[in-house]
Amino acid sequence: MAPMLALVIFASLSSALAFRADGKEEVNSIHQHTEHTAEESSQLHASNATGDDIDGAIAQASMVHQQMLKVAKTGITGYAAVNGARCPTSVPGMNMAVEDGYDYGAGCKWQETCLCPNSPYYVCATTGRISNPSGFTGVFISTFGYCRMGWWVFVGGGALVVMLLTVMYFGIMYYIIK
Repeated sequence: MAPMLALVIFASLSSALAFRADGKEEVNSIHQHTEHTAEESSQLHASNATGDDIDGAIAQASMVHQQMLKVAKTGITGYAAVNGARCPTSVPGMNMAVEDGYDYGAGCKWQETCLCPNSPYYVCATTGRISNPSGFTGVFISTFGYCRMGWWVFVGGGALVVMLLTVMYFGIMYYIIK
């Protein structure tokens, strides 16, 4: 199940990122392997009727991309159903395309689908903590989301240390003065 999920996610993002200027061969080969409603099919064939129309190719690629996202969402939903409503901790096969750590909890952007593993300590994000990663990783996390340690963990941990040091200081001072 996990390798298939990786393949679907990779294919859906690749279809959005890489296709020829006219978009015909790549998009049409993907179109043959996806299911569409009657309305979507008529829109696809209408866009092909204009020949090398780039707008039609882009519309077709966008429609195929939306279909592939539905398939990816279905795969993530299936994974979550088997694993206690948790998003996948990693997506096998994506380590070459996505930077380390950005595939942890892939799919959390769709909150009705799955939750971050180890929540509430981990929260879903669609951007980097300080800056957005470039390339495929940036597209991946904005499309699917990923889970990262929440800010409140750092702030709460720091506040806990300060409170502990304060209690220790005043406890020691109490015994010294007494």
